[in-house]
Formats: sequence, C-alpha cells, structure tokens
Amino acid sequence: MASVFGYDEAMASVVHGRWVITSPNMPLLPFFPIDRVSVRLRSDGKLGDEDFTLAPQIFTNEYAHRILVRRHPAEGSTETVMWWTPCQDEFQPLSRSSYHSLGRLRSDRFALIDAMTWNLSNRAYNIIGSNPGADWAALEALIANMRHGVMRLKHSPFTYRELIMDVAQTQRLYLDALAMCDYVEDKWANVLQAVGPVCEKTKTEYIGAWTADPAVVQKLHHAGVPVYFVRSLPTVAPCSYDRVLQNTWCRDDRVVTSDMGLPERYNGVPGRNQHASASQLNQYGGLENYFFKLGDDKNVHAVGSRGKMSKPVVASNSRRSRNKKRQATGAPVTSSPPIRDKWVEIRGDFMPDTLPFWSGAMLAVDRADRQADVAPKEYTGYRFPDPGMLVFSTVRREKNLFNWLIVCDATIRRVMHDVESPAGIPRGFSNELWRMIIGVEFTDRDKNGATDREFAPDNIPNARSSSHSERRQAAIAIFGQPPDGHNFNAVRWRNHDVRWGTFFEHDPLLVQEVMWDYDLIAADRYFCGAAWLVENSARRALISRVVGTENCLFVDEFPLRGTGISSSDVNERHEAYKYFDRLMARWPSGPGDAAQSTETNLESVIALRFCSSFVRAFGRPPILPKLLPCRTDLRGSYVGGYEQAIYVALHTATTCDPPGGDNGSNGSANLSPSAGQLLPSAVPKIPPRGKPPPYAAHYIPSIIERTPSASHPPPSAARSRSILTLIGNDLRQLR
Repeated sequence: MASVFGYDEAMASVVHGRWVITSPNMPLLPFFPIDRVSVRLRSDGKLGDEDFTLAPQIFTNEYAHRILVRRHPAEGSTETVMWWTPCQDEFQPLSRSSYHSLGRLRSDRFALIDAMTWNLSNRAYNIIGSNPGADWAALEALIANMRHGVMRLKHSPFTYRELIMDVAQTQRLYLDALAMCDYVEDKWANVLQAVGPVCEKTKTEYIGAWTADPAVVQKLHHAGVPVYFVRSLPTVAPCSYDRVLQNTWCRDDRVVTSDMGLPERYNGVPGRNQHASASQLNQYGGLENYFFKLGDDKNVHAVGSRGKMSKPVVASNSRRSRNKKRQATGAPVTSSPPIRDKWVEIRGDFMPDTLPFWSGAMLAVDRADRQADVAPKEYTGYRFPDPGMLVFSTVRREKNLFNWLIVCDATIRRVMHDVESPAGIPRGFSNELWRMIIGVEFTDRDKNGATDREFAPDNIPNARSSSHSERRQAAIAIFGQPPDGHNFNAVRWRNHDVRWGTFFEHDPLLVQEVMWDYDLIAADRYFCGAAWLVENSARRALISRVVGTENCLFVDEFPLRGTGISSSDVNERHEAYKYFDRLMARWPSGPGDAAQSTETNLESVIALRFCSSFVRAFGRPPILPKLLPCRTDLRGSYVGGYEQAIYVALHTATTCDPPGGDNGSNGSANLSPSAGQLLPSAVPKIPPRGKPPPYAAHYIPSIIERTPSASHPPPSAARSRSILTLIGNDLRQLR
C-alpha cells in the first residue's frame, strides 16, 4: 500500500528564492511562475509558463475547472495533436494572389482536431440539454469559439504567424472546454467539498494547480488532484522538505518563452486576472497599437499606431462647370456610361437566382421610410463587393471578376479578423472604394502616398469631397496591396485556372459561383448590440440556424447544396425561417412591419421585414440572398482527371479535331485541356466532385484510345454518336 502524505508534508520539494514549494502527492515539481506573471503570446502561439495547458497555474474559484486540464500525453498518442505547432511545411501559400504572405493550413493533423472538437461539441451540448435552466454561458462560449477556430483553419487564409496563433488558440479552447465538461459531468464541485479518507491514487493525467492557501491544498489533495503548496521559506522547517529536495527546478523543454512581439495581455501577481487574460481571444483587427500591414516586399509586417488622414476641404462640383465650358466652346461631349440603379435587381445568366419572395419584398419596401440617423459606415457598407457592381459594366466586368479573385482570399482574412475585433463586426466599405481597389490601375505614387497618409475608419475620402488620387490612396490604405493584374494571366477558382479574358466565355455558372454570398450578421449586431454583449453565442447560433451552417462566421469555400433559408428541402427551409423570425423578434419595428407571420406566409413576411428594416437603418438596398448555384449534368465545366478524358472524347466526337487544334472556332474553344483548367461553355458539363460516375471505368479506356493523334485517326461519326449517347444516358442517371 502506497504511503499517504499529509497536506503539508513533502513527497517532493524545491526552494526558489524566498519560496519553498512542496507537493503531498507528486514526486516531481514542474516549473511555474510565482511572484509575477506576464501573459502574452509566445512565438508558438501559446502563453509560455503562464499557459494553463502547459504548466500548473494558481487555483482560483472562478476557474476551478482548470485543475482538470489534461497534461501533455505520451508521444504517439493521438491527443498530442492538441499541443502540436504547425511547421512551415504545413503552410501552403496561396497561388494566384497579390498577397505573397497568405496561405492555408495543410496538415493531416487538422482532421484529428476537427473530429475531436466536433465530438467535444456534441458532448457539451448534451450536458447543456440535460439541464437547460442552468447558466451555461461560459461553456457555450468555449465551444462556439473552439468550433469557430476550426472553421477558420479550414476555410480562411492566414499569414504563417497568424496560423500558428489560431491553431494554439483553438487547442487552448478545446482543453479548457474539455476540463469544464469533466468538471460538470463528474460533479467536481461536490468532490472538492467531500469528506473522508484521502484519495490514495493521484490523478496524474490532470495538470492540477498551485496555491498558498492551506485549505485549497487540503481539498485538492483529498480529491487526488496534483497540488503544489507554496510557502515562505522562513515559515517551513528544513527537516520537513530537505530529504526530498530537487536539485533543479526548470521548465519543460516543450514550453517556448520567446516573444511573438504582440502587446502584453496582463502583467501582475498571479490570480483571477491572470486566468481571465489567458482566456482572451486573439484580436487581429482591434488592437489599438498593433496592425498588420503589407510592406514593399508584399509581406505582412507589424507597424505602430496609425495616424489620421485630414478631411479634404469640400470643393464645388468642378466637373459640371467643365462640362458647361465644353458645351460653350463647341467641344464634343462624350456620352456618359449607363448608371446602375441599385434598387433594380440585375437578372440573367451571370447572377444566381434570388430566393423566392425576396425580389418582391425589396420592391415592396417604402424607400422613404428612413430612421433619423443612418447607421455607421462599418455597418452600412459592403463587406464583399456588391455582385451587381461586379457584372453591371460590360466593359469592366471581366477585369472586376479577375481582380476580385486575386484579392478574395485576403478579403476573407480581413473579414475574419474583424469579427474577432472588439467591435465584433466585419467593416463595410462603400461601392466607390470597392470599385476603386478592383478596377483601377495603381501607380507607385499611389502606393507611396497611401503609406505616407494613413487614415481613420470614420474619416475616409469620398467621391464628392476628395480627389481621385486621394481615393486611390485610401483604397490602398484600407485593403493593402492592390490586385497585381500585370503579373498574372490566370486566377484560381475551386482548384482550377481561369485565364484572363475567358470569364464570360465559360458557362455562366462560373460567374454565379464566384459571387454567391449572403450577409446577415451586420444587421443583427446593429439592431441588437446590447444582446450581443451578453449572449454572443446565442445570437451566433440563431444566425447559423438561419443560414444553415455550423458557424455563421466562416466563409465556406465549396458549399455543395443550399442550406437554411436557401434549402430545397421544405422542412429544413421552414425551420430556418422560424429561426429567422426569432432572430428578428428583438429588432425595432417600423410602419411596414405590422404583418404577422403564420405557417403559410412565413417566408414572405420575413423577407419583407428584413428588407424594410435594412433599408430603414442602412439607407441602401440589401444584397438579396441567392440560391446556391447548382451543378447538374448540363452545367458546371470543371475538368480534371477522369473528366478530362471524357472532355477529350466529347470534343473529339463533335469536332473530330484534337483539343487545342485549329478548328475555326473562337479562342476559348481552343483551350488546352490540361489538368485543372476550365473549359468553355460549349462543352457538356461534368459533375466535378466525388468518385468517378458509373460510366467512367467502362468508357474512359476506349475514349483515350481513340483520341485523335498521329497514330490514332479520329473515330467514325457513328462511333462518336454512340459514345455521346452512352455517356449522356449515364450522366442523366446522376441527377
């Protein structure tokens, strides 16, 4: 039988300065700071000695569950992924991007993190569901932020340093939430108050805690939790500890202490404030004295506080007077390009279909019904470019889409970082600034001017009161490196190259997919700002139910079907609209919001109320939610692998010319079918994802064998028609 020590006896001990540290139930004492702590991010994204996942921290009642944080497991265990730090090889830089520092996580370990956090999420919500009347705000926040971190890692671009920060934060949230679930399920609040014999076997899988309070030492020792008793050296008799004195007291080799260079979160004595600062989330866009900025080498660097751009003096409208002068002198006046009316919905092949009832709802809005004070620009502006702006101009739309894809990943990164800022809302910008950054050619003078003249978000030059050069500089200052269209002849979309000048020669589905987006968060954060302060997770959960995603704050790269209010499943869509109704129940009502929703008119009433509320507060028409552009056997030409072979056969059978040969058609039809390259709309469309369809194994060898070449002449017309018929029949079965 193992001997049981008293709470003030020493199984191990160490003397550190004016302190003596003993443990009644651990044979080796790990290092932890005692006098003062400095909570800040280290170069591995963790918090060094002050990280509660790496070393024992002081016990506090507010964070009692952290005594159950798991200790680093033995190497070879799958759980070690929650202490893993990505290396440079696991960071895949973006291709076809103006932002050379951005990339994505590419590691097999991520699948483990995804699965483990998903299982923990289910466990936590089962706990919450078992006692819905209890206050679960802390657990809900941990789970929501943990899964949000996973979704960011899955879908969002980062710099390498940001990637390290986000991986470490997600791991920390997981271990914190896991400890809280253990604490609740095993009723540790009662265990720590129990009386009886001391637990003989110490639960060494937990990291435990240190304390200077004898009462805390007794209850942790009694429960079998690793505990470390810190006392002033003169108060402890040497004979009580010197026989088990450790020669050294040093930190674990896995603890990194080198700085990341970010501001300190907390500096002071250990305690509740230390734990609270360790619980803070990374804040990328909201730090007052720290910003990421793109340097001349197109890499992201840290810079100091930003200044403000002085407001230019409002000048008279000189454009009108210049036009009058031309007319007076008889100089020819060129006709102005057509002006887009944003209240008129753009329809056609290049725009995804609007959800039912929403087009009519926008037309039914009373445009004159406006609140006295328009919401701030960070709410009213566009977080992503207005789809109508991208395609309205037949002259500029090719360049708009090309440049948008060059900067798309960087924009997603900015939006995700804004969500984690204190304001908690992705900043919106005017159509003018979006048009500027996407459609204007920038000079070195513009870039230098943007560096010299910083700006404030509430003081951005606008079209009526500033020069064109000032607006160009403001656009660069906001968005960073402008699209580098000169050095790219193709952009990347869904792992395929789209060459310059071919966007509108492809199937219109391509353009629809590029622009598919829906935004609801800004409106709810504006109308229910107070609710977001106290029930952030609940509001996120409601919006997530509306849009039908696990987390409303991430941008899905490749959605496979419509979800939430855009779902084709009637029951799923109806449930989503019910959540939409609950979400807007706390929004302020207006004159046009009197209609009551019922089971039969729910969708139309919700659409009208949203549009009316949006226009009333934001002073512009909303971007209407769209149906997800769907790929069928007749739409979506994304060719690669087995699809490429079928394309070769189809092209051959219809033209008897090899792909890329001179067949008299326009340039788009002659694109070489190299792997990963998009093909023009003349080619029948092939489903892009999943396993090869049933026809693939049977037909592809024959198809490839008969591809025209010097050794294989084109097939006969009858043979070609036979191949097409067989493939067409199988394609129709995939619907």
